[in-house]
Amino acid sequence: MNTTTQPQQEPAQITVADLASLQSVLDFAAQRGAFRGADMTAIGALYDKLAAFVKYAQEQAEQQLADQQGTDENNQNNPEEQTTEGTDQWAS
Repeated sequence: MNTTTQPQQEPAQITVADLASLQSVLDFAAQRGAFRGADMTAIGALYDKLAAFVKYAQEQAEQQLADQQGTDENNQNNPEEQTTEGTDQWAS
């Protein structure tokens, strides 16, 4: 028996940028008349949900970046005090 194992493929990753691109595709398609009138309600609802999610995700990413930058600045401005406990440089 030949039991060669196939390497498992990782599932596809979808990023916020991918979702923003999809939002643009829906917008362009609607402008060019790609959807029938009966489809517009469902397409519009999907577009609104997508737009809200992309906006939320972008705001969260910006907040995390701002928090990280604030933490980095605090660490640079307030370095931990170095102690010399147990060492006496003047001891003879």
